[in-house]
Amino acid sequence: SIPHPAIEALAVMGLAPPIEWEEVKARYKALAKKYHPDTNHPSKEAEERLKKINLAYSILKLSYQNYTKLDEK
Repeated sequence: SIPHPAIEALAVMGLAPPIEWEEVKARYKALAKKYHPDTNHPSKEAEERLKKINLAYSILKLSYQNYTKLDEK
C-alpha cells in the first residue's frame, strides 16, 4: 500500500495511484514551469503553489526510492 504522505503528495500534483514514476516526473516539470516565478511574476499564490509542488515531488521521490529498494530485496 502507498504511505499516506505520498497519497497527499500525489493529490497536490493532481495525480492518483496507480502511477509510474515517469508520469510523476512529467507532471512535476509541467507544474514547475506553470507556477515558476519567471512566468508568474509577481504572484505570491503561484510562489506558494510551487513550494507545495516542490515538497510533494520530494516526498514522492523518497517514497519511490524506498519502494524500489524494497522491491529489489
